[in-house]
Amino acid sequence: MFASNHDLYRVDAGCWRDTLQAWFGPEPPEVEEIPEVCREEVIAWGSHATAVTERLMELLSEGLGLESGKFKELSFYESKLFVGHCYPYCPQPDLTVGSGSHTDAGILGILTQNQVPGLQVMFGSM
Repeated sequence: MFASNHDLYRVDAGCWRDTLQAWFGPEPPEVEEIPEVCREEVIAWGSHATAVTERLMELLSEGLGLESGKFKELSFYESKLFVGHCYPYCPQPDLTVGSGSHTDAGILGILTQNQVPGLQVMFGSM
């Protein structure tokens, strides 16, 4: 799925961003739904993400004193979601937000950041 400024006219401070999202699993994604310009890269990401996820979950299991395959046995990572956000130049940045307050559902989220800092994490009531 591709979306651009998905809530621009529904909220006071719009999300000025482009979003690409693809589900990987338990069934493979419909490749036609992934834009052709990045289809090959997104599909390759799915393969690499699977390998990284399996290894990280094995290590987390062991760190918790469980057998290394426990999370896999519980089907905790059968589906993966690729989400990519691009924040293009905005002529009125004071009227927009990158990503509003939200909670990511899932066991593990891996974030990459460019040279512009901005990730904020809320802890407790702070």
